Amino acid sequence: MFVYIRAMARTKSTPDERVVELALELLVQAGPQGFTLAALGARAGLSAATLVQRFGSRAALLERAIIRSSERMAISAPTAGDATVDALVGWLGAQTRGMETRKRLAGHMTLLMEDLRAAGSRRATLADAHVLEMRHGIAGQLQTMGFANVEAAATLVEAHWHGLVIQWGLTGKGSLRSWVEAGLRQAIMLLPRN
Repeated sequence: MFVYIRAMARTKSTPDERVVELALELLVQAGPQGFTLAALGARAGLSAATLVQRFGSRAALLERAIIRSSERMAISAPTAGDATVDALVGWLGAQTRGMETRKRLAGHMTLLMEDLRAAGSRRATLADAHVLEMRHGIAGQLQTMGFANVEAAATLVEAHWHGLVIQWGLTGKGSLRSWVEAGLRQAIMLLPRN
């Protein structure tokens, strides 16, 4: 007598999307050098071999984590009806999420370096699209509020945002979001109106 035992597929104890989220957290905290399959496996409760089986390689998993970071950056701009300095500053302040400590900011700067090294890649294209979307959102808000020369003004506000993030990273005073919002509020008030 033969007994046929059908092999059952193992269920994934940790979904791929959760593994990618954990990979992104590890990447921000430890940087690309500290991003190992063993470290990620410990976080996800999976072996390094399982990670390779599911994602192909460390490089492929690293790429997915960086792409996820770029996708998560996009926060929709306030609608035209909500165009106030407070709404604009709040929206731009929210763009700092995930960078709440100097260590996490350093991790995001590492991601920026990866984007710069991978010019022309999908993740670099996503990062570039985010910057353009951010500037476009700023311009729309400034135009609705009656500011002059909105394209140039939006470029100034966006550049000031980046400068404030770096400045806070160097000083570490207070919360990043508060630092950015206070600095932007001052800068926007100096912009000429129509």
